[in-house]
Amino acid sequence: DEPDKQSAQNAFEAWENSLPPYGMEPFKKLVKTVHNHYDDIFAYWDAPFSITNGYTEGLNGLIKMSNRLGRGYSYDIIRAKTLYFKEARKVGSGIRAGRGKVEY
Repeated sequence: DEPDKQSAQNAFEAWENSLPPYGMEPFKKLVKTVHNHYDDIFAYWDAPFSITNGYTEGLNGLIKMSNRLGRGYSYDIIRAKTLYFKEARKVGSGIRAGRGKVEY
C-alpha cells in the first residue's frame, strides 16, 4: 500500500526490525525470502504503471483447469491447448477444444 519504492523499503525495514529476536521463525523465513529477491520485489515501484502477475496467475489457473477437465492429458498437450487455443485463453470461458461448453 506504499505509494513509492523508498516508502515500501522503509516499511519493510521497520517491519523486519520489529520482529522479536527469538521465535517467529515463519516470519524470519519470509524476511530471508524477501532479501533473496529484494531487487525484483521492489522493482514493482519502478514501472511507469502498476504491473502485477495477475495475468500469469490467471493463465496458470487455466492450465490447472485443463488438467482437471482433461484427465490423462500430458503436460505438453495441456500447455499446447492453453497457449494455442484462442477460446481457452479467455478467462472464465469454460471451453475446451472440440467439446463445446463445459459445466463446472
